[in-house]
Amino acid sequence: MQEIDQGDYVHHLPTRTHWARRWPSRALGCLAANGLLVLSACNGGGVTRVEDSGQGQGPSEPAASTPAQPPTAEPGAVGVWLSASVDSSQIVTVNARVVFERPVYRFSVQTRSTELSDQIGDFQPRLRALEVSAPGQPPRTINGPGDKRDITFAVPLKSVDLTYEVDGVVQTAQPSSSGRMLVFVTGVQIPAAASLPRLISVDGALNLGCGAPAETVLSACGHAGDTGWTVLLRRANADQSVFAQVDSADTT
Repeated sequence: MQEIDQGDYVHHLPTRTHWARRWPSRALGCLAANGLLVLSACNGGGVTRVEDSGQGQGPSEPAASTPAQPPTAEPGAVGVWLSASVDSSQIVTVNARVVFERPVYRFSVQTRSTELSDQIGDFQPRLRALEVSAPGQPPRTINGPGDKRDITFAVPLKSVDLTYEVDGVVQTAQPSSSGRMLVFVTGVQIPAAASLPRLISVDGALNLGCGAPAETVLSACGHAGDTGWTVLLRRANADQSVFAQVDSADTT
């Protein structure tokens, strides 16, 4: 069965250094534009600096943020294509295409928190709006805040397109004058697709960090593109949490 492949995307994991230090509780992380991680505890605690892996070239200046575009999927390929962008009010808009392994009548979209996200900051993901479209089906719109949305169709579907807004997934770096924000990109999940490979793009991102949800260790991941950063998570690490640093000056 065909799955998401790297194609033009390369998943770079660091070889020289990794973010192996346990993070202090309630720490607030920010990823610097030069590829170094700077982690500062809320009480002004220690700082962790980690070198870039040298495999991905980050932008020398913040990339301009552009509205999230619908991901493009190869016909029939199984997986999740996800594109995210952040606006000036710290609302994250996500466009996603999900191609299931087998047709489904019902699936849910819900927020998630992990030990890793709890260690990094006070993230409290909350869905604000959700639009669902599928071949041969009328589009659906569900407005209002919530933690979970259940979607049911009269016929089984192999793929769906989602657009949703989520808040509570952005933390402002300390000191706030730095203008940097840390985004918990994977603060929303689709349990029926949780084990599928995922291709995640973040518009305007300066860099990305990934980590297993039950750990407090984050590793550099992904690579720079024209308007942000992208990472491919294969089945073996599809459950990893993904974080992005965004410069607030590039939000709209």
